[in-house]
Amino acid sequence: MSPAAGSAEPEVSRQEASVLFGSDESIRGSSAGQLLAYGIVSVQPSLEVQASNTPAWLGLVWGGATSCPAMTAPAGPTTTTVPAPTPGYRAVIIVDPHHVFDYRSRGSSCGSPATGPSASAASEIISVPWQLVALQSSSVTLRYQVPACLAQVQPEPSLGGNSNTGQGTLTIELTLPFNRTSCPNAWRQTNVPFGPPPGPGAPPVPHLNNLSHGPTGPLGSFQPIT
Repeated sequence: MSPAAGSAEPEVSRQEASVLFGSDESIRGSSAGQLLAYGIVSVQPSLEVQASNTPAWLGLVWGGATSCPAMTAPAGPTTTTVPAPTPGYRAVIIVDPHHVFDYRSRGSSCGSPATGPSASAASEIISVPWQLVALQSSSVTLRYQVPACLAQVQPEPSLGGNSNTGQGTLTIELTLPFNRTSCPNAWRQTNVPFGPPPGPGAPPVPHLNNLSHGPTGPLGSFQPIT
């Protein structure tokens, strides 16, 4: 990445780029730092992402917790050392709302061989409209909106509530490619349980008698440094 020339104008605003960056599915989870900047971006041609001296926003994510499987120490004296993790960083390249790419630098963790770099078309997490069909004691049946040409995408419900007041909030999340084909929306029906199936030791299923609709649109919690 290099500084943008004075004549290079962003395709999207900083605010819109922040929303697109935060909703990218590949960066959901913990991280130690984020940064968003605008400039001229190039990706090596072998990675099959078309970006060569391209004006774009670049969001960087690095750090965060790394969980490695337990390793048994060898018996007796040894001089073997485990390589320190070099997790590298992840980047989101935002050319415009339909051309967003994920980039991962070369790195390794937990003593595994180094891999990368890699790049691919990105996907976003969005909250879609839903309509109530029936509210049962332990679940809700609803209809949700999905692009008809991507109707096979599985919905991911996100439910929060208070069993004392009976009030709950529900969002239906879909993970869709940024560069998806435009097509009419269709309605699909699904059932969302309020908790795990009852059984020995299982917590009681919360009782909700009213569900409100969560916000719709791209979902993301990042507040990137700019």
